[in-house]
Amino acid sequence: MVLDGTRGLHLVADEPEVNRRVSDQRIVECIGACFARNPLLPGQLRDAKLVAFGFDLLYQLFGHGGQPLGAAGRWSLASFCGISSARVSRALQVLRQSGVISTAEGADPGSLAFCDSVLIAATAGRSLDWAGLTPALHGRAVALLTLCACVDLVPTPWEWTPVTYGALARHACYSIGMIQSGLASLVKLGVLEQLARAGRGHDYRFSAWALGKAPAPKIVSPLAEASVRSLEARSSPPTVATTDRLSSSVNAAAESTMVVEIGGLVVRLPVGTEITMTVGPDGTPVYAIGPDLMVRRQ
Repeated sequence: MVLDGTRGLHLVADEPEVNRRVSDQRIVECIGACFARNPLLPGQLRDAKLVAFGFDLLYQLFGHGGQPLGAAGRWSLASFCGISSARVSRALQVLRQSGVISTAEGADPGSLAFCDSVLIAATAGRSLDWAGLTPALHGRAVALLTLCACVDLVPTPWEWTPVTYGALARHACYSIGMIQSGLASLVKLGVLEQLARAGRGHDYRFSAWALGKAPAPKIVSPLAEASVRSLEARSSPPTVATTDRLSSSVNAAAESTMVVEIGGLVVRLPVGTEITMTVGPDGTPVYAIGPDLMVRRQ
């Protein structure tokens, strides 16, 4: 109960509740202050940012009163972020040591929650339909980090905003090539819309689906499209028009590629190629790239 001099007694629940969100900038500041004498490597900071963002999304959706992060919780977070359980554990240690997360008050010892020091009033970014976006982002580490940067650098999600690759790369602690790959994935998934312009960047805004104003788009894999075109070509005799169409398709396919780095291995793949990560019995991450290629670290 609260005593109000003009209206008398009223319930605390009557007070307007201020929504808060986790600030990536404050997370970076906390980590920087904690590791000022021994700065983290870019990959370590990137993992901490990725795990914090993934934990924030899962926490917002499922973690009322603290998100349990025992062994099962770390596996779940590792699967969502697309990295190994060992990297998640190291990132959580950094976040705890920096005062970003702590044991949730009144919850089990294995439950964690964000500290008040990294919470700020919710901005327009929280108007995104995270419940709808989260399943589509599962296991996409590059897309998640790129999206985290876009949320901060596109303050009004429904308006076109000029964003450079350099600004996104600095925010995500990534190379420009990886940022371009992340943006391509987000555009292909229908999370972002892109307005091309000259220079090292484009104008972006979040889609109506990302804002919860439209149904999810139907995603068609470039590999599936290529298979359909191949079948069409086999079922009809070659003509000048067919040759021109196939030539254009090949040129378009060459331009619609993305660069992916997995454990130091850099490969160029069609934009939209599904990359999933599982963990083998020995704890080694296994990456499935499309239906036919599998990468395992030895």
